[in-house]
Amino acid sequence: MSGTQDVYVKLAHFTVREFLAFDLILQGYERRLTGSHTSSDHCRWWPPDPLCETALTLGVKTNNRDIAELLMRHGATVSPSSPDTVGTPLLYAVRDQKSDLTNTLLDKGADQNQRGTIVKKEKPSFPLLVSAESGIPAIIDSLLKADSKLNDQDSRSFSVLHVAAACRTLDRLNSLLHKHGADMNARLLNGSLPIHSAASSGTPENLVILLDLARTPTLRTTMVACPCIGQQTVATGRRSKLS
Repeated sequence: MSGTQDVYVKLAHFTVREFLAFDLILQGYERRLTGSHTSSDHCRWWPPDPLCETALTLGVKTNNRDIAELLMRHGATVSPSSPDTVGTPLLYAVRDQKSDLTNTLLDKGADQNQRGTIVKKEKPSFPLLVSAESGIPAIIDSLLKADSKLNDQDSRSFSVLHVAAACRTLDRLNSLLHKHGADMNARLLNGSLPIHSAASSGTPENLVILLDLARTPTLRTTMVACPCIGQQTVATGRRSKLS
């Protein structure tokens, strides 16, 4: 009989009280090792994954400002040496648009360019890229004031301008272009420019902003495969196409 089968046989003979006690032991191990109670499908698993996110990261992740500040007062590391497959305090603060907490972390020396993963199974990202998608202009300003790399790109070559151009609001795109001068010529691995992101996922207003700031009167007409909708998208610099 395998070890797993042996455990199941023993569980089958537990009384209700014994089973509940055993379940509490499992929960205790999960809290200590993973910081969570159940898997994504609401089932318990064993053995649990080792905990990689720090206590401060978990405090910020759960929007517990008091816990986060208490940990920082006691010397918690604001830039943990965790793998880029998990999140960081700064990434979660930026994602949740916590401007004050973002500034506090930056003032305490958080690495403004540290990469991490805040959505399970996603690729590692960095704070400025997250702010371009879900942040506010004030957070973008704070990160760039702290010397974030304006034209940095992730492993798929997404830049902040690609992300902002694909959003449904104009404030972040305007800030990155007019205030900070983000690179309009950054390319994805397939050659796509930010203007392609605006054409496939953004708004006509986004497209007009990019065209207004184009360095030449017209942009080269380009056809690329748009991975997000699986169709061919044409981007052109001729104003007549927009009117």
